[in-house]
Amino acid sequence: PEETEPDPEVGIDTAELSLAELRAAARREAALWGAGAPTPPEVPEVPAVPQVLEPEVAVVATHSAAAADIDLVDVEVDLVEAEREEAGEAAPGRVEVADPDATVARSALDDPDGAGALAADGSIDPRIRERRVAVTRAEGRRRLRILLTAVTVASAIGIAWLVVQSPLLAVETIKVQGTTRESRAAVEAAAGVGRGSALLFVDTGEVARRVEALPWVATAKVARHFPNDLQITVVERSPVAWVRHPPPPGSPAGTLGAIAVVDRLGRVLGPEAQPPALLPEIIGVSRVPERGGRIEPAAPAAALARLPDALRAQTGSLVRRRGEFVLKLVALPGGAAPAAGEVRLGSLDEVEPKGAAALAVLDQITAGHQRVGYIDVRVPGAPATR
Repeated sequence: PEETEPDPEVGIDTAELSLAELRAAARREAALWGAGAPTPPEVPEVPAVPQVLEPEVAVVATHSAAAADIDLVDVEVDLVEAEREEAGEAAPGRVEVADPDATVARSALDDPDGAGALAADGSIDPRIRERRVAVTRAEGRRRLRILLTAVTVASAIGIAWLVVQSPLLAVETIKVQGTTRESRAAVEAAAGVGRGSALLFVDTGEVARRVEALPWVATAKVARHFPNDLQITVVERSPVAWVRHPPPPGSPAGTLGAIAVVDRLGRVLGPEAQPPALLPEIIGVSRVPERGGRIEPAAPAAALARLPDALRAQTGSLVRRRGEFVLKLVALPGGAAPAAGEVRLGSLDEVEPKGAAALAVLDQITAGHQRVGYIDVRVPGAPATR
């Protein structure tokens, strides 16, 4: 038999109709088929699967087995079920759909994920409930762990801060080692660390730099000794010569300036009341600054530092004469007169070999009980005497 196309005006959209409209649509459908409309062709029955669409209406849709799409839909409104729903009775609320390609069963009351959160009677599936409870508890435990961790860390930081700031780790003693020319009080004052300061927060590098600014201090090392000690170990500079400050303006003729000792870099270390023994004088310095500054020129101080100790001990002064440098020799304390009056260095280049050559010649002259006017070592490999 030929398949009859359904009238599009007769189709029922149950999702948009009220109960009264559904009843009217059902009456019109019955009148249409009962008024002599051709009987719908029989089609093979396909196993139907239940699917909940609306709790008040059940619709049975039958698909043609020969067509891929629905060619004929027989809509039947179950008014009995709707009346039961109005009377408060439980309605199945299910729709059976026959599909020629597949059999599908799905509840319209399912949760969005299709996990079946609600049963047919509207209650939550116990398994879903248990899973939700487990997830909620796990999330609560995670938040509790985070909170406890934050509280623990904050408490630890607070306790550590209190301990560090407490007298348990405060500076009580400042130990100074290695000073001979610089006073202990000057080192402590330069360190700038007061007693009672938090020992852990003392910047040892900054303290060392402040101490090294003292004229006599070459290097400083600062160390913490818990719980209450701060130790400062210094290495002082070694003086190699001394210079005289210019006399004050307006001084009488023949007035001598103050004495200052310098290190190998020409840095003024401090004043002296008398010329230091065994240290030569640098004569002809154009500028002698105050303590901590450098003399100009500073090269003579560096040259004296490179001489052999035995020759430097016999040197009374270093003088620049006609553009060349000359060592004036003097007798050692309690010793005889030197074997030579001076050592002519020429320039201040190759000071080490020149000093070694001059010392070797002095030893030979002294051993021979001789005396010469000078030793010329401007050419270290060919010293000369006269």
